[in-house]
Amino acid sequence: MLQLPDLPYNTYSDNPLEAAVLKRLKGFIENQNSFKTQWKPSRVIWRAGELRLKKAVPFVLRLLDKGDEMQLYSSLWTLGRCDEKAASAPLKTYFHHPKASTKINRIAGAGLLQLVEGKEREEHLNYYIQQLPEDVRNLLTSYTDLSNLLEEKLFGKKHTDYDFLETLYLLSVEDKSLKKIIVSILQKIPLESGYFRAVRHILKIAELRDDFEILGLLSYRFERSVAMYKSPRVTKTHGYQEIYRVKAELQKKTSSVAYSDKTKAYLIRKSLRQLKEFGEEKRAEYIKLAISILISYDPKIDYKAAYSNTISQYSKKLQIWETLRKNYPDYYDAVLMNLILYGGGNRLSFTGKVWVNTQVETINQQQNWNRYQPSPSTPASPPSPSTDSGGILNRVFESIFGLFAHKPLSIPSATSTSSREPQNTTPQKINIVREELYPDLWDKTPQAYIQLLLQAKVDKIHQFALQNLSQHPDYESIRKRIDLKMIRLFLASEYLIPARFGLGLANQHLGINPNRSLVLSLVESPLSEARELGFKIIEKDLENYFEESIFVKNLLFSTYIDVRIWAKKILIKTPIDISKQQLLLGRAIAELFELAEQNDKNNSIIKDATSILLQICKDTLIELNNQILVDLLAIKVEATQIFVVKTIILKNTYPSAVILCSLLISPYTSVRKVGVELLIQLEEHLQADPAYSSFLVNYLVPVLMSKQSDEALHHDIYMILSTQLVRYLGEVNLVSTLRLIHSNYRPAQELGALLLEKHVNPNQLRMKQIVDLGNHELVVFRRWCCQYYEQNLNRIKFEREEALQLLDSKWEDTRLFAIQFFRQKFEAEDWSPEVLIGITDSTKVEIEALGKELISRFFEEEQGSEYLLKLSQHPSTSVQLFATNYLERFAAGDITKLQNLNFYFRSVLTRVNKGRSSKARVFRFLHQEALKSEEAAILISDIFRDISATASIEDKATCIRIMRDLQTKFEHLPLPLTVLDFEDRI
Repeated sequence: MLQLPDLPYNTYSDNPLEAAVLKRLKGFIENQNSFKTQWKPSRVIWRAGELRLKKAVPFVLRLLDKGDEMQLYSSLWTLGRCDEKAASAPLKTYFHHPKASTKINRIAGAGLLQLVEGKEREEHLNYYIQQLPEDVRNLLTSYTDLSNLLEEKLFGKKHTDYDFLETLYLLSVEDKSLKKIIVSILQKIPLESGYFRAVRHILKIAELRDDFEILGLLSYRFERSVAMYKSPRVTKTHGYQEIYRVKAELQKKTSSVAYSDKTKAYLIRKSLRQLKEFGEEKRAEYIKLAISILISYDPKIDYKAAYSNTISQYSKKLQIWETLRKNYPDYYDAVLMNLILYGGGNRLSFTGKVWVNTQVETINQQQNWNRYQPSPSTPASPPSPSTDSGGILNRVFESIFGLFAHKPLSIPSATSTSSREPQNTTPQKINIVREELYPDLWDKTPQAYIQLLLQAKVDKIHQFALQNLSQHPDYESIRKRIDLKMIRLFLASEYLIPARFGLGLANQHLGINPNRSLVLSLVESPLSEARELGFKIIEKDLENYFEESIFVKNLLFSTYIDVRIWAKKILIKTPIDISKQQLLLGRAIAELFELAEQNDKNNSIIKDATSILLQICKDTLIELNNQILVDLLAIKVEATQIFVVKTIILKNTYPSAVILCSLLISPYTSVRKVGVELLIQLEEHLQADPAYSSFLVNYLVPVLMSKQSDEALHHDIYMILSTQLVRYLGEVNLVSTLRLIHSNYRPAQELGALLLEKHVNPNQLRMKQIVDLGNHELVVFRRWCCQYYEQNLNRIKFEREEALQLLDSKWEDTRLFAIQFFRQKFEAEDWSPEVLIGITDSTKVEIEALGKELISRFFEEEQGSEYLLKLSQHPSTSVQLFATNYLERFAAGDITKLQNLNFYFRSVLTRVNKGRSSKARVFRFLHQEALKSEEAAILISDIFRDISATASIEDKATCIRIMRDLQTKFEHLPLPLTVLDFEDRI
């Protein structure tokens, strides 16, 4: 049983808010309320958790399971935040509780992770690892592969269950690399059905942890993302039905809707409340959250250019119409960014949707009698600090999210200070206007400015950070604490303001003996001014700087073309000995393997770098191992392959067969062209070295049968094999030849035709393979097949069954040849009833006709019964008609044959609107046979009895007439007929 801690003796606290929360919690336990307002217990418990109020834990433990599920959820969330050992037991209980809902288990597990330590913590984390999908679990330590897998799972093909993201986020508490992957996903995950549930769960856990990196990012995403749908409202047309339908859909795990306009408004209100409360209470969390929000803005996505528009309005005071210009700043729709940066001033105001310059410019004035009196622009005056920053935030809070029914939230002036903290009276260097909310909080944490300079992407944020940092009273001491590593980070920034700030810091650190890593950072900086400074420093001490191969390599492969040009100018004049060449070339080759993506940027860098290497490392390149060249040719970057080509030319020796093949199959035409030229020069070598030529042929032939990125490659390989290497094609075996013939690519098929003509012994082919050639899409193979039939009649007759398959070719020219061939070349002894009936059985009309023609032509009396029986089983109407020709000759007077033909008779007579001639012949034949004997009449009457019940009126009449004749002759024959006598009337 859970041992509850004692309740505190009193609820007094120096903080009035904490005291109020404790007093309300105590009132819930004692069923008393000493406040005028009524709060739900869950709300008070949640507030205690937000304050991390440890004194509240005994109260929360007693209220844990006294209310609804929301109260339980709030209690567990609060216990997880308060870091009290007493909270571990109930969190464990509800984490494993089989009857608790999923969300209760989830928040209890997340809270427990905040409290457990040592082996217990390790076991708890391992539990989460086991909950991951197997493919995700297997890649937990391979971050690149895991990132690629998650990209595919999330954005490649939409699934319905992304709960594993929440589990990964829980695991990221111990793994910074995993945290980076989660942040990357949250930056671009769609806020829509399927995904949003996982995002919402992560938000709750981030609140539990005070993970402001995630909270700020999600606040930004909630602001910038468009709502998926508008929440339905009660209307005369739909009433509450539409609302109920949406609620029912949202309850489904596979809901097709999520993130409504109401949800978006609620989540942004939540972010604003946090900013307001942290700032009002002078808490450092305000800066953490503000920084996370600000660094989330991306100019590539969020930038909106400044613009102006004009409006006309009537001035009652002046009794004139005025034309006014309203100016909107850039990023005018970035609600949270502008609020944080300018919410404490009066230069910008919020209109309800966007931010606009408060000062309106008067363009002209028009009096009532239409006289224009131009007015000069309103002179710009420096904005003054706001005395109502709280009002601005209140207006933003209410106008965007429709909180008009809510009690206005007051925010103190941004320049005011807490009554518990003395006002900062340190004089500023320059009396600048502070427009941000809570400037005193920013100045208390000046490291926040440095973080914004390093991580933010928006110029106005950089400007805000640099201005406040440079004017900070402790700026000099802060500047001295900025080390070389941080300066290099500033210099590497792709944004102008941080890079220039870094350059200024670097200038103060260079001195007489500048740090080499700092100089290299100057040269690698995106800022051209920094690179030029680096050039000047290096030129003063070239010998020492160029001693280091890694330094030279970095210059050669610099992202910036001016660095590469400068390095080339210096290196051409600077001789390098063999040992340094080898070291530099080794590093350069390793860099080539890193730049393995084909794009313009990489090609430009590699082209410049390798052109220098070819000049300064000639001696080393001549001795370069062939296997390295082969490995480099495997990199599908054009500039790298061209470098290999130039190295081969520099070596001036026969390339190995592998290298030559690698050139010939390059995806780049320019490289293949060099390979062909080398092949031409190697003609004598090919003749003298059969193994060399054999390798080339056997290497290139499979390339023709595989898919290539460049369609021209197939054609080029075919031209090489059919010209320069044509005399060596005998190396290709029969299996490869047949694969070429039936390949999906035309050049491969054409090479197969060449091999078939010159290097294949037709007698090695099976008859089925020959027939397949007669079915080929290329006419050259069909003609070859027909020619083979003409020239090998004896084999065709010997393998007749296989050879006859040519009649079923899908190509008309082949079928016509086969019809003429078998009609003219085969005699009576070459046929059997089975074979002729098989031909007749074809679904093609012309082949069926051939079969009937050959049967008539080579018919023999002793085979008549066999023909009749087998033809009668054919479903075709025309064949069944053909079979009636043999009824009277081979079935008349034979009861056994009549029995065997029972199915045939029924098949013919039951056809609807088909085979009228066949029916007539069968009716006539059966009528004759039934009258011959009573045994035959019994057999045939069964057929007519069944047919008469299903046949058309015409056929029914025929059946009745025949059955009447049979009944007349055979009185005792059981037939479904009754003869009625009609009296004669005069």
